[in-house]
Amino acid sequence: MAGADYILPATPASEPVTLLLLCAVLALGFLFCTRVLTPRDVAERQTLGALFLWVPILLAMIFTACSATLEMRGSVENRWLGTSLAADWFMRVYVASNVVAIGIEILAWWTYERGQGIALATRYPMLAHHALSIVAYANACFVTRRMGFFACFDGCCEVTTLFLGFLQMSKLKGGTFAKRVQARFPTLLFVNGICLWLSFLLFRVLLFPAWLVLFAYDLGTMPDAIWVQLTWFELVFYPCVTLFLFVLSCMWFVRLTKGVIKVLKAGGDTTKGGDSGLQRGGLVDAGAEAEGPEVDAGSDKKTD
Repeated sequence: MAGADYILPATPASEPVTLLLLCAVLALGFLFCTRVLTPRDVAERQTLGALFLWVPILLAMIFTACSATLEMRGSVENRWLGTSLAADWFMRVYVASNVVAIGIEILAWWTYERGQGIALATRYPMLAHHALSIVAYANACFVTRRMGFFACFDGCCEVTTLFLGFLQMSKLKGGTFAKRVQARFPTLLFVNGICLWLSFLLFRVLLFPAWLVLFAYDLGTMPDAIWVQLTWFELVFYPCVTLFLFVLSCMWFVRLTKGVIKVLKAGGDTTKGGDSGLQRGGLVDAGAEAEGPEVDAGSDKKTD
């Protein structure tokens, strides 16, 4: 399909309103999930409420990101100068979700961890991830209106966050919710842990280097007519963000792998992996994004 088919007009004036409405809808959805759907005996209700909210949001983001990536992969012109309706909606929702995620990260720290003497600095990696994602995606969606392919190719990593969310639900502290999940769905949790590991390998550890290689290849082969339209911000900031996500993902993957090995040695008993700590931060995002170190299928610390 011709590259020009995916080159859309300039950003309409209604885009800021659309973004604000999306942020408002997500914030209200978070409040509803936290206040109405979350059992009151769960210690970290905000975390569970966020996890409930992100399941349908993630499904929508994964669908639009993968669809747009497949749509625009065909030519250099599409990849660099184009975007599409699916890409635009993915980027809008992604920016809004990261804005709300920052609020939830800070709120969760203030509510649960500040009184325990845990510094906000423990959440800096995830806060940085959210902030960098907002800047990169907002620029592509609202300012330049191009490079939707690369934005959505990166966004395919959200596949891992879906499995991560279910793992987090089985690791929540307080009440009986997590214990009931572990007791009723042991096989499902084991399969989810394996899917999390596999998706992390495919959609993060391998995807981000593939993104960087394709980006570099296109730079070396694209015609001058495309070169002159690009900015140094796009040429430097975008790959730096992807490299940052790759480094974080590799760190998380090591812990995840240790957790999977621990569970396999225990005969598939996901309760033997200990507290993953994934509940901290509540929000999911990028990717794996659930903060840091311990995302295991039973590991010791957590991953946005």
